[in-house]
Amino acid sequence: MKKLLSLILSFSLIFAFASCAPATTLPISTIAEVTLSPTTTTTAPATTTIQPTTSPRGSTENLLFNSFDFYSVADMVDTMSGDSFDGYSIDDIISYVEETRNGNGLFGKLISDIRNNSFYVPAHAGREISYRNIEGLSNVALLPCELYENPWIWYFPEREQSGITRISIMPLSADMSTNHNDISQFISNIAPNAPNINNSEGYARIYVSELQLSERSVNALISEPINDSRTNVCFVYDDVLVLTTLTNIEVAYNWLRNFSLMYTAH
Repeated sequence: MKKLLSLILSFSLIFAFASCAPATTLPISTIAEVTLSPTTTTTAPATTTIQPTTSPRGSTENLLFNSFDFYSVADMVDTMSGDSFDGYSIDDIISYVEETRNGNGLFGKLISDIRNNSFYVPAHAGREISYRNIEGLSNVALLPCELYENPWIWYFPEREQSGITRISIMPLSADMSTNHNDISQFISNIAPNAPNINNSEGYARIYVSELQLSERSVNALISEPINDSRTNVCFVYDDVLVLTTLTNIEVAYNWLRNFSLMYTAH
C-alpha cells in the first residue's frame, strides 16, 4: 500500500512539472505566411470581345485577315443575314473590326448592304458573271480588312473565258476623294504608300490608261509586277473601287468591253 501511494505521488509530480514547461515553438521557415492585399479596381476602355462557340479560325486577330468563303453570292447573302458565321457573332465581328482596324464604318455598312441586297456584283453582257466552280475553292469571298485596310468582296470568274483570275470590289466612303479622273492620285489619297505612277518599286511598269467597259470608259491604273505574268487593273466605278487581276491580257481586255457592275437580288 505504501508502494502504491508512492507511485501515484511520483506520477502526479511528473504531470505537474510537464504542465509548467514552455510550449514548443515551430521554426519560422515552417510557417506559411499569407498576406491579404486590398483589391484594386481599374476601369478599362470598353472593347468588344468575340466569344466563339467554336474556334475554327484561331485568334480573333485572324478574323481580320482571313476570308469568309462562299459558293455563291446567294450563299453570302443568306449567311451574312444570319446571326453568326463560323461560330462567331456577326455583329461582334463588325464591332471588333471597327474598333481594332479601319474604324471608318465601311465593313458594317457593307454587311448591311449585303443583308439588304444593295451591293454590286460583277456582270458580263448584262448578267452575273460565270464563276470558276472549282471543287474545294470558293467563288465569292468576303474580307473584313484587306488591301488599304478596308473591306473587300472578291469574285472569282471562269478564267479561260475571261482571262481574269479575280475581280475585287471595295466600297468607298463619302469622305474619300471624288476625283476619279486622276486614278493614280486617287489611290495615293486613300493609301499613300500604295503603288502608283510615283511609287512603282517592285513593278516593271505602272501607268494610267483609258479602259473601255460595257457602258462607260474609265480611267484605270495598270500595274505590271516584276517577275509576275499577272497584270492588275484598278478603276473607280460609281462608289466602289474595282481591282481586276488579269492572267491573259488580250482575252481580258476583250472580255472587259462587256463588263459592268450591277445590283443583285438573291
